[in-house]
Amino acid sequence: MSYVVDFVKSFTDAELLLFKKLDVTGKEEAVRDEYVRSKGNKNFSEAQVCKRLQISQTHLDKINSVLLNKTVYALYGKDYYRALSGILQKGLTALFFHELKITERRILRWKETDSLVVFYRAAFENLRSMFHPAYNAKLTQSFGERYLKALGRKKTIADECYVSMMVLYGNILQADFSGGGKIFSPIALKQIQQSKQRYYGQVNDTCDFYIDFTEAAYHKHLAEDATAFVGALERAYKRCKNADAVVQQKYEGIVLCELGFGLMCINRFEEAKCKYAEAFKKFPDTLGKTFYHAGNYFATALCDKDYGMAQEVFDRHLRPRIQPATNRSVLFDIYFMAVWLQLHVKNYTRATEYLRLLQQYKRTEITLMGQAMLRQVECAYFFLKGDAATAYTVTDRNLRQLKKMYAQSPTFEYYYDYVDVIHQLLRLQKGVLRFPQKLSEQLEALPSGLNQVYNLPLQEAAAKLLPK
Repeated sequence: MSYVVDFVKSFTDAELLLFKKLDVTGKEEAVRDEYVRSKGNKNFSEAQVCKRLQISQTHLDKINSVLLNKTVYALYGKDYYRALSGILQKGLTALFFHELKITERRILRWKETDSLVVFYRAAFENLRSMFHPAYNAKLTQSFGERYLKALGRKKTIADECYVSMMVLYGNILQADFSGGGKIFSPIALKQIQQSKQRYYGQVNDTCDFYIDFTEAAYHKHLAEDATAFVGALERAYKRCKNADAVVQQKYEGIVLCELGFGLMCINRFEEAKCKYAEAFKKFPDTLGKTFYHAGNYFATALCDKDYGMAQEVFDRHLRPRIQPATNRSVLFDIYFMAVWLQLHVKNYTRATEYLRLLQQYKRTEITLMGQAMLRQVECAYFFLKGDAATAYTVTDRNLRQLKKMYAQSPTFEYYYDYVDVIHQLLRLQKGVLRFPQKLSEQLEALPSGLNQVYNLPLQEAAAKLLPK
């Protein structure tokens, strides 16, 4: 399949309309129309297009290149950052790397120096924000160096600090998600300390912002120190106010959201909710379209038991994503959040609808973490709904599987402990649990913060069963 076919499959209705209006004629128009008709057709074949239009594969490839260039321009114009990030958000990693190569080649050929600086910065920003396993540390470093070189005499110490810290930021996330956090942690801390000695308080607030922002990532992903994470973000937010316009425009909302996440992690839910509300009010066109921050905003509202706000965030920022063009893993997370919202408000009919959507996923479609999440919510659903017989059967099965997963990785400890609490509560209902006081201790020991999304309904149900 060509990049164009995958691109078309990801289109929203509005994007598809723009694609239909592309200024093309002849064979280009005919191929475009074939792709429009292909949307939603699982049996679509480019070979059949060649046969119907009586063109060679080589000719089709050339037409695809023209269509791709015109489509990217129609959707994003010359906004390189918007184009690259838009493609990435669609999960089209291969197309993203293709556009990097093609766009750089085109700008260099036409010797557009000013455009080169803008492009390299946009490319670097997107590369450093990619997640494992797509993140490429060497390529990110390379584009950072190309950006500095393109600046020429305009390059400042703050620019050097920016590239250095953002490369480190990307490497921190990569280490965390690839399982190399323990090894990389001392290396990252040393680089942060060296940057503080070299730059901090000696250049400007922009430079200091990048250091504080990266240090916050270190505390979040490697040190796992929520209090230090919030402290670094509070410093970053103060610096952001006096930093250059680029930092203020791009990072103020992100820092506010990350502050919200950090405050949620230390159970300051009301403050966290206010940070998210401020961020989404100030930056509705950017943060409002970001699934990660919208999901955490939703979770914060649930943790604070503000179900009206949780429903509003879900309806405005999450529900609209439930459409065929949305990445399946993103849909899984949305369905998962929807089940928990309905469990909080005790709407078991709607919870059933979303749970069934989750259960349609094959094991090959979701990660091990996704499997653990599904096992957890299945057990919680049947227990909270009051279907003790089914809950006991489902919990017994899922507990055995989670025990195996926990034995392989401590990542799954919380999910095992959570389901085990449900199992013990079911035994208490049956009258076969000998030491309920230990169950109370086990329930209280469940980690809080974001996990309150799952803990609160369980705690409420447990309070009716446990001895006073």
